[in-house]
Amino acid sequence: MIVEHREDGAVTSEATVKVRVRGERVVATGEATGPVNALDAALRAALVRHFPVLSTVDLRHRVGLQGTDLEGSHGTGA
Repeated sequence: MIVEHREDGAVTSEATVKVRVRGERVVATGEATGPVNALDAALRAALVRHFPVLSTVDLRHRVGLQGTDLEGSHGTGA
């Protein structure tokens, strides 16, 4: 995970994943405004060719979580 603080004040996160899908090693990168979204983008990029339905799945609604639902005091334990 790389978090970049740009001169214009914008913050961008970049995640890289390495996964094995049906015997094939896939490396993919995703970029977004936050680390969770960047990881989501990277995983989707790696998996969507094998599992096209992932391009239509919105986990925020399936799981019922929003970023504001997590208390900061729980940190990564949330």
